[in-house]
Amino acid sequence: METKNCIEPRSIDDNATSTKHLLVNTRRRGWRTPRTRRAKACLWKAKIQRKRTWSDKETERERLQTLRELERSLKEQLGEQRAAERERRARVQAEREANALRTGSHVQVVRSVSKIKRMSKKQQKLLRKVSLDAVPIR
Repeated sequence: METKNCIEPRSIDDNATSTKHLLVNTRRRGWRTPRTRRAKACLWKAKIQRKRTWSDKETERERLQTLRELERSLKEQLGEQRAAERERRARVQAEREANALRTGSHVQVVRSVSKIKRMSKKQQKLLRKVSLDAVPIR
């Protein structure tokens, strides 16, 4: 497995004390092989970072900034669309309820509290308190 821009690995025999941490517990895990190099030995990312010029970094920063602004604007648009849809649904629901009260349902005024107490729980759940101004009484 050849890797570019990596520091040459030292052999384990060169310096046994410094490479002690490189050895892996292979006694119980037979499939593991002892490491021959440190994880930080491969410095290609750092080398690439050092090779970049200031203008390259500036252009990258500007590109990321425009990308963030675009993402933020898209999120705002999506939020506005969701809020508008929520308002529309609430308006339609309120209109539907008002129409049901005005036309479709038969309203009966119950003035006797004992009548309500005699009702079963299921019937009491079906009762709806409505202001008398909003509903025409037949």
